[in-house]
Parts: sequence; C-alpha cells; structure tokens
Amino acid sequence: MKVKIGINKASQKKLAQKIQGYKDEVLKPIADANEITTRSIIRDARRNLKVNGTDNTGGLRNSMKKVGTQDNGLIHEIAPTVHYALDIEEGTPPHKIASGEYGDLSDWVRKKLGVSGNEVGRATYYVSKKIAEEGTDAQPFWFNAIALNEDKHIRNIKRELKKFFKK
Repeated sequence: MKVKIGINKASQKKLAQKIQGYKDEVLKPIADANEITTRSIIRDARRNLKVNGTDNTGGLRNSMKKVGTQDNGLIHEIAPTVHYALDIEEGTPPHKIASGEYGDLSDWVRKKLGVSGNEVGRATYYVSKKIAEEGTDAQPFWFNAIALNEDKHIRNIKRELKKFFKK
C-alpha cells in the first residue's frame, strides 16, 4: 500500500535541464509541496477511517506515516504500516484468523463492541467465525485519500514553481 508522491525520474531530468544553476533553489519548493501533500493524504485517510467507523483501536490510524524520502525530498513514500491495512481497504474473502492476529481482533472486539472480561474471548470467537464464513466488507480509506489529493498536489507544485520563476 506504499505510495510515492513526487516527480518521476523522466520529469526530474526535464526539470533539471530547465533549471540549471538554480537547482537547489527550485527543488525546495517542490519538496515542500510533497510534504504538504503527504500530510494531507494522511489527514484525509484518517478522516475516512473515522467516517467508515473503522477507527476503533487507533492502530491503523497511527500507522500511517512517511516511511521514506528519495532524491532530496522530490519523492516521499507514505504508507499505513500495520499488516491488516489492505484487508480494511479492500475487504477480504472468507478466511480463518491466524493465531498471530487474534490479539488484534480481540482489541477490536473490546473497543468496537464494548465488551470486557470473559466476554471478550467469546465475542472474539464469534466474530472470527463470522469472518471465516463471510469475510469482511471493504472500508476504503487510503486510495480515496490519494485520489482526493492528486490534482491538489499538481496545483501546489505549479504554484511553487511559478513563484520561483517570477523572481
């Protein structure tokens, strides 16, 4: 689910030819636009989780972050880092819950259903049984946020470059 935000290699080469002698000065506004878009995508994805009602434990919400940068900030890599992010985004076919994921499901049951004590184990069992029989519905949050910010990002880069070239 990792996405790269920025300018591809071919566009970087074209830009480098146009801005020889000004490279460092021009690249900073572009890197700044990438940072703004990175924050905006994460903010919108978190909002989508809340709207979908899937922001229960905070694990997915808190896992969304910038995981890397390349080419002096011309490319930012962002992603939700929990293993179940794609399952939330796209839904799943019927499947058994792996033993390593049972704790995540128990946390979800505790917070989403408001159960505690001995009831957590029982409710988790029934939820896992339902998932094994029916799968889970998609709760889109990530790719919608990216799409929402694509045009805005291009406008931000253009605006920053126009500011530079008007100097």
